[in-house]
Amino acid sequence: MREFSQISGMDRLTSLPYAAQANGVVEAYVGISKRSIFISLTHDAAEPEAWDEYLDVIQYAMNIQYARLHQSQSFAIMFGLAPNLFQNYTQLPNADQTPEDPTKEVIDARLQNIKDVVIPAIHKRIKETQLRDHERFEKHHKIIEEKYPINSKVMLFDPVRSTKLHPRWLGPYFIKNYTRNVSYTLADITGELLPRDVPTQHIRVVDFSDNHVTKGLSC
Repeated sequence: MREFSQISGMDRLTSLPYAAQANGVVEAYVGISKRSIFISLTHDAAEPEAWDEYLDVIQYAMNIQYARLHQSQSFAIMFGLAPNLFQNYTQLPNADQTPEDPTKEVIDARLQNIKDVVIPAIHKRIKETQLRDHERFEKHHKIIEEKYPINSKVMLFDPVRSTKLHPRWLGPYFIKNYTRNVSYTLADITGELLPRDVPTQHIRVVDFSDNHVTKGLSC
């Protein structure tokens, strides 16, 4: 297939190995959801086969948490009102009275307030938090802007290692090309290309080029 793609001029795209770092926000919320479901199933009356019945309340609980980025609740930003907490409201004064429906003028005023005040404030807080995070990250990490040079000797991380008796790093390989999504095409010592592209975090460079910024950098 590789030779056919090259002869025909086709741009062959292959899937990269799964990397949780690719979307940390999604992975974090998947973990929160999973742990919440497990906790919900620990009480005596829980039925594990009915785990999906807990999803609605878990989603609601996640949406009323205060986000670190902007110090606000996702529910409140989305709907423009404070969420109801997990408590009994029947004992409150006037609990049996239904509030009047807001007029069009009231709704328009609320929407305008969200547009002019809430959204700009949220945007400002997010930018400030991201700037602080970036400055903190740069203090403790060395950022390499350039790609590793072609023909650099590298070791390849094995993401599917099944036992500790197997080596964590495989190789050596050599960098032969770059892809559009900033991954690497590798070849073994015989010149045979690896059938998949490799992300940067799965590579350890063991022989650096003399003219690259990584010269002398230990991995």
